[in-house]
Amino acid sequence: MTNWFSNSFSEDIWRTKYAGIFSDLSEYFIQLAREAALSSKEKEHDFTRLLVEKKFSPGGRILAAAGRPDAKVSYMNCTTHAIQKDSLEGINDAVYSVMRASSRGQGIGIDLSKLRPSGAPVNNAALTSTGAISFMELINHAGGIIGQQGRRGALLFSLDVDHPDLWRPNELDIPCPRCADRGNIGCLYCEGKGYFPYDFLNVKKVPGRAENSNISVNVTDAFMQAVKEKRDFDLLFTGNNYLFKRTVPAQKLFAELARAAFKSAEPGVLFTDTTRKFSNSDIFGDEWKVVGVNACTEQLLDHEGVCNLGSMNLAAYVLDPFTADARFDYETFFVDVQTATEFLDNVLTLELQRGYSISAQQSRSIEYLRRIGLGVMGFADSLAMLGLEYSFNERTKAFIQKVFPTLRDAAYLKSASLAAEKGSAFAWAESLSRGDLLDQAFYASLPTVVKDSIKMLGLRNITLTSVAPTGTISNFFGVSSGIEPLFALQYTRRVRMNGKEEFLEITHPGVLQSRAAGRDDSIWQTAYEVSPKDHVLLQAEIQKFIDQSISKTTNLPRTATPTDVETVYSMAYELGLKGIAVYVDGSRDSQILYTSNSCPNCGELGNIIGADGCKTCTICGWSLCT
Repeated sequence: MTNWFSNSFSEDIWRTKYAGIFSDLSEYFIQLAREAALSSKEKEHDFTRLLVEKKFSPGGRILAAAGRPDAKVSYMNCTTHAIQKDSLEGINDAVYSVMRASSRGQGIGIDLSKLRPSGAPVNNAALTSTGAISFMELINHAGGIIGQQGRRGALLFSLDVDHPDLWRPNELDIPCPRCADRGNIGCLYCEGKGYFPYDFLNVKKVPGRAENSNISVNVTDAFMQAVKEKRDFDLLFTGNNYLFKRTVPAQKLFAELARAAFKSAEPGVLFTDTTRKFSNSDIFGDEWKVVGVNACTEQLLDHEGVCNLGSMNLAAYVLDPFTADARFDYETFFVDVQTATEFLDNVLTLELQRGYSISAQQSRSIEYLRRIGLGVMGFADSLAMLGLEYSFNERTKAFIQKVFPTLRDAAYLKSASLAAEKGSAFAWAESLSRGDLLDQAFYASLPTVVKDSIKMLGLRNITLTSVAPTGTISNFFGVSSGIEPLFALQYTRRVRMNGKEEFLEITHPGVLQSRAAGRDDSIWQTAYEVSPKDHVLLQAEIQKFIDQSISKTTNLPRTATPTDVETVYSMAYELGLKGIAVYVDGSRDSQILYTSNSCPNCGELGNIIGADGCKTCTICGWSLCT
């Protein structure tokens, strides 16, 4: 299968991240399919076909576990942990969960909202607490110690928008790393103050603080309404014997949230009330209510719930690509989605059989909910292959409104069929006496034919769809990631291979295909060519057909302002998105991807010169030779 790999980078990914004990890709795929087939020769054949034909990829943890069949690693990509008690015991449980998750290969989201704020009284040797942010650093450090070789840190911390540690504008106690606390009036990073407040909105700006993690704010309807009405908003924390309260202008806090994301691409935003309104698991009782998001934000999970991920490669279903006869093979796609759904459901059974969950609660969540998250990759490729633009026009919208309902309906119908064959998820089976399940949450949006099938057969999986970022697996398969547009047609990628950092010059494989077909590069729209409005509108349209969430970034150019970020957040909320993340070009000192005319070392644009097979930055002297 030497022709399976799109380029040398694709092959390097397999050999360094997934192959494990295997040296032959065919043998590896057969082993992976055999494990997932649970002794069914027919399913083994079907699963192998999907992999060989590049139709479907399981999540990265499944791929990695397949290469190391004897290793004590999890098939589950991520989990979520909500600190249950505002106590040392609660913090210790969180630290232990992070260490266990990291050792098993799982990323983890941690919600800090139950921890008392800085300055709140405590009943021990200390008079007051150091606050949620200090314990965030402790937990982050634990995740960094365990580490996962060849995989970037997979931690996400979330905090409620009304937590007093979210924003402390009058406590300027962290020196600015860019102007070295001199308060340079020209320093836009700290706005000439020389210091930052030690709070959630600013912690990611400082080197060494929570650098193994991402952060997100849980934003409520009440806060967004206060912003809209220009009212004050209470930052409030209630303890056993005290009340900690600070009142701020809602619009000012909203502006600071946007400003933080503008400067460092974090925090992201989770709209919690929208999330709960459409949460399939919330309707089954308090134990299964969403407490946060996984490390990449595409899964909204219960306490120590898991995400079991896989992605359909949309590009593989375009017939006669880059021609006037290009069309999408919906019939084959429907059948293959059903096959992939069974693959992921079988992986849940494997996980329980192997016994590598991080806790009894995680195993219980798998048994009761049987969550899977089937999504897509190669979306941008499929658009270009079909002659569609990555923009929210009528033709692209029509494609979205056909391909994503096909994904949804095929997955739900297969889950109903699996329920009849193997039994419904425990949560569903125990709630059969309730006749209103299909009128609630995301279930209410399902078409009648799907609902009728579920009524008759049951439901094997409480949630079935989500769109993950697919960063590594999309490069392995040689297609665009998730539902993102291409970052650039050609780019420099910072990678860590064999324990060392390297820079690779890459031309997207789909671009090479379109050029070979005689098509002009203008058929592709890259991340910064797509307007922020189109980014949000496309995500919102796709979200209508996804029961979980979508990991996607809205890219803004270097000319953007914090007000532009506010506009994106407001638009996302009004359109019913569950979450939103933005990235302003150049807002981070270190990036993974760089356009061909920007320097990977200093980030400056337009200062790269080429000669004798080498590229050199005239500003900092960085060089790359081929």
